Amino acid sequence: MSEVFLANMTLEVIVTSVLPKVFLSLLCGAMVGFERQLKRKAAGMKTHMLISMGACLYTLASAMIWDNHRAAGMPGDPSRVAAQIVSGIGFLGGGAIIHARGTITGLTTAATIWACAALGICVGVGEGLLALLVTIVVVGALTAVSFFEVKILGHAMVFRMRVSMQGVREECRTKLAEHLERNGLVLEQMQTRLDSGKTTVSLRYRGLAEDHRQFLQDIWGTTGVEEVTGE
Repeated sequence: MSEVFLANMTLEVIVTSVLPKVFLSLLCGAMVGFERQLKRKAAGMKTHMLISMGACLYTLASAMIWDNHRAAGMPGDPSRVAAQIVSGIGFLGGGAIIHARGTITGLTTAATIWACAALGICVGVGEGLLALLVTIVVVGALTAVSFFEVKILGHAMVFRMRVSMQGVREECRTKLAEHLERNGLVLEQMQTRLDSGKTTVSLRYRGLAEDHRQFLQDIWGTTGVEEVTGE
């Protein structure tokens, strides 16, 4: 089988058929990854480019292996490799999701990783125009939704939080107020209760979900914080 495979992979085939698909898959991945990188996500252009290109190459290899099997009179199913791409990409997507301190981040990035693999498969089976159009739709949707969240929803989301920390009441209030202001969150209500030397602060504030997640991280990095719970 390897002899047939090598015979089919001439330089002309590589230049005219394989490389254009590889470059197109890189372009699709780069477009999606650029949007993620602008938002300073861990998985940026390089990651999405490699995912899209890898899926494309796996698909191309699957098709070539199937051709070799068919030429040798053996049955085969080229869709099996593509199916494994879908399963394997789940591990990368899962790695992009972070669950800590009562908050989950990375879901959108995991979804774009999954979408980039699909784009690479489309390019690999010869549907480059479809992949390019869907890439434009994906980037447009991500950009439009982000604009809607910032410009239209603005600070409409309301969050409630209870923080238990060591320290005197005024010191705790000051620390939390500084974290809120730093993350662009608007404080609507703050109540404090002192119990056995520990201060419990109940907060109600509004802002964006991303700012809220960063606020939670800042809280857990504050000295004396023992517990943070949502209400």
